[in-house]
Amino acid sequence: MQRFLKRSILALVPAMLSALVLWVPAGTADGGLQDVALSCNDGTQLSVTLDPLALIALSEAVTAVNLYPAGDPALACSLSQSRSSSASSADPNGPKDFAVGGGQLATTICGLVNFSFSVHVANDAPPAPGQQGVGGTYNNSAGAMSLCGEGSFTSKVDCVLVTGNLVQWTAQITHSKGVPSSAPPETRLP
Repeated sequence: MQRFLKRSILALVPAMLSALVLWVPAGTADGGLQDVALSCNDGTQLSVTLDPLALIALSEAVTAVNLYPAGDPALACSLSQSRSSSASSADPNGPKDFAVGGGQLATTICGLVNFSFSVHVANDAPPAPGQQGVGGTYNNSAGAMSLCGEGSFTSKVDCVLVTGNLVQWTAQITHSKGVPSSAPPETRLP
């Protein structure tokens, strides 16, 4: 298995990066208005209570994950209304910090590269080997028209650090095909 950690900052500027991302700190559920469930094909199952603006942002982030498929298999997520009257207590693993998103990154070497991620960690879990409550996926795909050639990778998140509005993670590549390019496994959110 390959291990990678590449640090960089994504500036969410529409001309440079077409991405929709949502980060929700664990404490957000206190004043929320609607219980929702986020489900991704990487095993992510989270229930949260969100205010209307956060719900719109999460809906757009889930749309971006599905609009720009990345990985093999591609990460796919869905959002549904939760049956729970208190979504924050419905999660048996306790409160989570999480980020989800996808998009296209215009690189100078490979051209357009699709990426998607679903990252979650138990609230205030210290980033260390064997980190408790961590999970998710970071995927990357370059199409046949890529200057680097077609390729993709799928990776499992194994460590997450949330500092303010900055989310950083490391991941183990679990599957690669062709010549995968690399987009940064770190994002700064508005």
